[in-house]
Amino acid sequence: TAANAGTLTIAFTQTADAQLALYADTGSCVETGTCLDVAGDPTGTFTAQVAAGGAYRLVVEAWTDGGEGTVDLTISAP
Repeated sequence: TAANAGTLTIAFTQTADAQLALYADTGSCVETGTCLDVAGDPTGTFTAQVAAGGAYRLVVEAWTDGGEGTVDLTISAP
């Protein structure tokens, strides 16, 4: 949950090959540009601009069969 509008930051470390997506209740990652295919990068940062405070959904998906692993997240919300 974001208390205010602003930049939401998600830092990750992974042993998987994940894609991250952040969704508002009324949007999609395609519409809002909040999808990131981390392409197997072991660490990185994903940022998204949230237009308003409220609840958001974070989706973490492994793309490749057998590409499952661990994904650790640290989320900083505005």
